[in-house]
Amino acid sequence: MKCGFCGRHYTPEEAVDKESCGRCLRGCQKTYCPYCGYGNPLIPGFFDRWVKNKDKEGVDDE
Repeated sequence: MKCGFCGRHYTPEEAVDKESCGRCLRGCQKTYCPYCGYGNPLIPGFFDRWVKNKDKEGVDDE
């Protein structure tokens, strides 16, 4: 992931665990940057699948 505030890259495993503020209905929907602490929104699973499918469509078999 790339932090929307500081621009550094990190993996979800490196993200800082913080206690939920209670505003998200399905639990905390953010991952916190280990470098600056900014709360980045989680990327939905359907978006990851969409990007992977787009990458496959763009490959030419020539």
